[in-house]
Amino acid sequence: SLVYLKDYKTALAKFQGLEDRFSQTDFLPDLYFWEAECYFQMEQYLEAGDKYTAILARGDNYSFNPLVRYLQAWCLFQQKDYEKALSGFLEAANQAKDSALQKLCRFQAAETLFRMGHFLDAQAAYQKFLDLYPGDYLEAAARYGLGWTFEKLGNQASAAEIYELILNEN
Repeated sequence: SLVYLKDYKTALAKFQGLEDRFSQTDFLPDLYFWEAECYFQMEQYLEAGDKYTAILARGDNYSFNPLVRYLQAWCLFQQKDYEKALSGFLEAANQAKDSALQKLCRFQAAETLFRMGHFLDAQAAYQKFLDLYPGDYLEAAARYGLGWTFEKLGNQASAAEIYELILNEN
């Protein structure tokens, strides 16, 4: 309940106090997950990523592994380690059975490609996202990303068309 009350520091201390007790049990990945969540919410992405990595390193079939991989990739993205983040987002998308998680991974992969300066690849990824998820709540953000890639590639007319479309839809 401390996590839900957003008392992350206290919750983290409590979770860390349980590590020895649960170190040889199947509950350890859950404990690491909640520790990572506390770090994540405090925007301590390096520490959160380390906990997600610890979960994945166990190699067991933890039911939340695709989500953990997504969150680990998000931590890497926040640290500007875009190569590893992209790999993580793509791997999580391939592993995920949940379509909502697949969608988030695909969107974030497009964002990562853009941040890496791979504008043609980002453009293709945004367009694929738009083709796969028409009318999605992330559609405007994906269209904006698509427009931005057109700008970066020097196609101002196409960028303007995309931005006009966004404005007319909202």
